[in-house]
Amino acid sequence: MARGRTVEIRAGAHGHYFASAEINGRPIDVLVDSGASIVALTYDDAQRAGVYVRDGDYTQRVSTANGLARVAPVVLDRVSIGDITVRNVPAAVTERGAWRRRCSACRSWAGCSASTCAPARWSCRSDASAGG
Repeated sequence: MARGRTVEIRAGAHGHYFASAEINGRPIDVLVDSGASIVALTYDDAQRAGVYVRDGDYTQRVSTANGLARVAPVVLDRVSIGDITVRNVPAAVTERGAWRRRCSACRSWAGCSASTCAPARWSCRSDASAGG
């Protein structure tokens, strides 16, 4: 009988779960959302993971908290967190520049970080609604 393995991810200071994952063997920092229905990668993270998409690959629409967005469906060879690896993982790649990070502490869309704005808290918003 096979025994299940467990990786414990502790919540950060603001209740979010961050982990260092390997996607297709390349390190990518991720936000773990236990309620998500699919693995979503930014365009830049997909490239870091060796996943390359073209404009014609954006064939599906998804509903997000910020409205509808186009995504490119892909299959990741493998996703690993700790010693747990899952193969052939369905995923979606967002359009280049589709998501920007905004610090909810200082409300900046720019390069705020935990070292310059403590405590840094991030939220995502589509460029279409990012006015400044």
